Amino acid sequence: MSLFFSFLTHLPENLFFLIIFSEFSMFKNLFFYTFFTLFVFLFSSNLIRTNAFAQTTNNKTKDTLNYLMPSLTVTSDKAEGQNAPIPFSSINSSEISQRYIYQDIAILISELPSLYSYSQNGNGIGYSTLSLRGFDQREISVNVNGIPQNDPEDHNVYWIDFPDLASNLESIEVQRGASLSNFGTSSIGGAINLTTTNFIDKKGVSVYSGMGFQEFGYKNQMLQNVSKFSVEASSGLINSSNDPNNQNKFAFYTRLSRINSFGYRDNSWAYLNSYFLGLAFFNPSFTTQINIFGGPLNDALAYNGIPKQDIYDLTKRIENFNYFSYDSTGKVVNYSQLRRKQEVEEFSQPHFELLNDIKVSDDATIKSSLFYYSGEGYYDYDGTGWTDASSFQLNAENGYPDAKDPQNPIIRAFVNNEQIGWIPRLIINGENSVLNIGLEARFHRSIHWGKIQSAGDLPSNYDPDFKFYQYDGNRNIFSGFVSYNYLINSNIHLFADGQLIYHNYSIDNEKKGNFYTTYLADNGTLIGNGGKLFSINYVFFNPKVGINWTLDEKQDVYSFIGLTSQEPRMENLYNASEAFKGATPNFAQFIDAQNQVRYDFSKPLIKPENLLDVELGYNYKTETMKLNANLYWMLYNNELVKSGQLDIFGDPIDGNAPKTLHIGIELSGSHLLFHNDNNELSLLWNCSYSHNRILDYTFQLGNNQSISLNNNPVAGFPDLLGNARLNYNFKNLFASLQFVYVGESKTDNFGDLLSTDVLKNYLGTEYYSDNTLNPFSIFNFDLSYKFVINSISIKFIELQLQVNNLTNRIYAAGAEGKEFFPGAERNVFLGVKLGLF
Repeated sequence: MSLFFSFLTHLPENLFFLIIFSEFSMFKNLFFYTFFTLFVFLFSSNLIRTNAFAQTTNNKTKDTLNYLMPSLTVTSDKAEGQNAPIPFSSINSSEISQRYIYQDIAILISELPSLYSYSQNGNGIGYSTLSLRGFDQREISVNVNGIPQNDPEDHNVYWIDFPDLASNLESIEVQRGASLSNFGTSSIGGAINLTTTNFIDKKGVSVYSGMGFQEFGYKNQMLQNVSKFSVEASSGLINSSNDPNNQNKFAFYTRLSRINSFGYRDNSWAYLNSYFLGLAFFNPSFTTQINIFGGPLNDALAYNGIPKQDIYDLTKRIENFNYFSYDSTGKVVNYSQLRRKQEVEEFSQPHFELLNDIKVSDDATIKSSLFYYSGEGYYDYDGTGWTDASSFQLNAENGYPDAKDPQNPIIRAFVNNEQIGWIPRLIINGENSVLNIGLEARFHRSIHWGKIQSAGDLPSNYDPDFKFYQYDGNRNIFSGFVSYNYLINSNIHLFADGQLIYHNYSIDNEKKGNFYTTYLADNGTLIGNGGKLFSINYVFFNPKVGINWTLDEKQDVYSFIGLTSQEPRMENLYNASEAFKGATPNFAQFIDAQNQVRYDFSKPLIKPENLLDVELGYNYKTETMKLNANLYWMLYNNELVKSGQLDIFGDPIDGNAPKTLHIGIELSGSHLLFHNDNNELSLLWNCSYSHNRILDYTFQLGNNQSISLNNNPVAGFPDLLGNARLNYNFKNLFASLQFVYVGESKTDNFGDLLSTDVLKNYLGTEYYSDNTLNPFSIFNFDLSYKFVINSISIKFIELQLQVNNLTNRIYAAGAEGKEFFPGAERNVFLGVKLGLF
């Protein structure tokens, strides 16, 4: 009995070690890194003592104030604290630590106004899709420490490549609309600024471990399917010598973690490693910070959805197809093929950042960001049923004269990316103004190839390294920008910004099998043949102007107008990765007298996108309440809208809609309902109503047929969104209940025309009858308690509980065309964080 009471008395410690040992088999490869992290921290602690860095609390506070982190993040592209003339929302470090445990960043921020996200795997670990005001993440500018993260070739943001980065974030800011972003990917739907941790005021080591449990209705069981382990160490601010007059200081931070998930859907597992290393050097006139982070990963593919009717079947909703089709009615599935276990991915994308602040004078600062990203990996996918010997270039020219069609092939698609860039800026502070002048230079190079990883009936002399397609992609980006903030009087702030940007796309060294591809140009010359297939230039000028008028200490109004443009994606010009199955360059072409196809590679058929954004907003603020109301009107020319179909890699296939309109109203607020020395009850909420419509789009069906999509809703975004979160704090206890509402949306741009015969004939075997994603609402719950111990070796132990889909709602979280993605049933996560030293 005494042992039982002893166990209860030390429940936090016992629970922590219980989880550690239960997860030993998953995390044994991290122990070496854990010991390394602890060793480095202990070494630095000894260094601190050697340098007599025993300071008082007041001195620590003074150092923290005087030595700020290199602040490429605290500049004109960030709205916080600027009397910004735009709508924006943010999540601070305290809120991140309370809400985030393991899910993708896209899921974490989806409770902010006008944001909507869903996960392909179902449980928020893996590939997630994010939309803002009806624009998908390819049209949202995403930056980490002010450095662009959108892929230069396809503009996408792969949140899976940032596993557990949220644990290293100091803040997240989401700007809606054309935004203040003046470099990186053009901000169409908005901009997301992620700022990594300010580790100079942190010191110590912490270890985190936890397990997640997923309810499966078809088994009537809750099974363990998620785990997380992490270790982090931070030195705090350290003197570089014993000399009291020496003002040079430095700090370091490191974090290692692993998230394992079996996924909610069948064969949708993900094993995500994460690392982050930060080093910083400070003196009064110069700061340098080096960040190295990344996330080597392995995961199973799950980018295809399921038939809508299966969403409500507890057994079928977890199935993971790589293809299915309906009969002629579009309602009865007549063929389906489960995803094979060999369909997996492996990828790693390390990031290297060098951030500098140089104080030129009391009024002028130079900020510089030099960065290098690389990414290498592959994904294996099924080629059964739609490939043959000719698509794999198995012919006499390549040495396979008697080749048969490979049986049940698994295709490996490989990519290697490298990007280097530099963003320098000069910031000049005047008496009533701030001038920001900057440049951006980015260079991106990529290598792509595909080969048969495994198959039956391959030729006896088949070379396993034979590549049936390969090509190199190139991007060069240069821009210059100027932004100006001017305080006209004590109440009126004026903002103006202009960016001139140059983009260059090119593809070269394209091969099919052993031979370089060639195309006939409009002048009769051969293009390609190992050289550049095309080189396209785009030049845009993006002006923005806004004004913020402070009515009194509680109220302000603002107005903003911005024009921004975005170049097409590489695959819009030529989807070279699908050339083996018939894709051709998407440029102007004609048939010459010899019945040959000629291309004019100076005239791409897909046009750049242009957006005119107008914002009008109102803010009200007191000590216990904040309110924001915002109206927007966004006229979009040549928007790349979804067709409702996916390519072989699961990405939406788009086309230019000559004119679309996005208008809406956004409301948000926070209320301190109750507060005293020990208790606090607060409410955060937001809701948005938008009208996203196609004004002009004639969809070409082929055979000289077309259909008008005018006045149809733009696919992929609900007109109505709502979020609410009730937070309660009692000393070291935190509890939060979240409510999410997502309204109805369409999965394609066909609207109510899907039942017409002309679309039935056009879609053929791909026809489906239901393109409506039904509305849904869910509840989530968070609970944590921190035991403050402050012993010699242990500072605190924090217990954490998170319950997603509290009421176990069965729903579809997202959809593309005929393919619907199930939201996971109720799931629970239990975690323990141990603070050391």
